[in-house]
Amino acid sequence: MINDVAALNKAEVAGWYWCDRLQVEPLDQPHDELDTSLDVLARLAAAADEVDKLGSCFDRYPDFQPPAGAVAR
Repeated sequence: MINDVAALNKAEVAGWYWCDRLQVEPLDQPHDELDTSLDVLARLAAAADEVDKLGSCFDRYPDFQPPAGAVAR
């Protein structure tokens, strides 16, 4: 989902390993803060009736923005 929102914001990345927020252990257990952030990001993306409004997703959660080094060229 994060990569999809990034791609719709014209930042295509390969894989999700670039996102420090997703580097949690253990992966198979809930992580309340991360899960809540992802739920809000998903709701913002789903509610955006225009692609241009998806920028607000990254405005609210800038730590989900891919760094320049992760963007595919």
